[in-house]
Amino acid sequence: MAEKATPNERIYTIPLRQAWIKTPRDRRVNRSVNVIREFLMKHMKAEDVKISVALNEELWKNSIHRPPSKIKIKAKKEGDAVEAMLPTEISLKKEEKKKGKLGKIKEKVTGKGKEEKEETIKEIKKEAGTAVKEAIKRRNTETKEKQPEPKTEEKKE
Repeated sequence: MAEKATPNERIYTIPLRQAWIKTPRDRRVNRSVNVIREFLMKHMKAEDVKISVALNEELWKNSIHRPPSKIKIKAKKEGDAVEAMLPTEISLKKEEKKKGKLGKIKEKVTGKGKEEKEETIKEIKKEAGTAVKEAIKRRNTETKEKQPEPKTEEKKE
């Protein structure tokens, strides 16, 4: 479900059909994006509107010829810019803010993030190395079994 909207967040259902009916088939999604931008500029009173990747993919889901007739979005205003996203989408900036400046500084000083990544990489390399070694052994044993023993000719005396 969608999160509750805060004062600088609003959830809108934007009608797109009237806008894209009047445009050529090969420009309908482009027109829909422009309608979303114009709608948010008007209703959120902002000059800069950013559309999330997930919202863009939702518009393009049925190709350029058949965008959705209406779409539900969550608009979040930060300063003079508005970020438009799907109601179910979680903003990555929100997760970064949870750490705060002190958390980011601690992570840089201690380097915990890097150490954990390095450890997992080492483990993966070990597992891959053992798997490769086992595969080589299996291949060597299979090839030895398949090759017939060389015949030696007896010399006549």
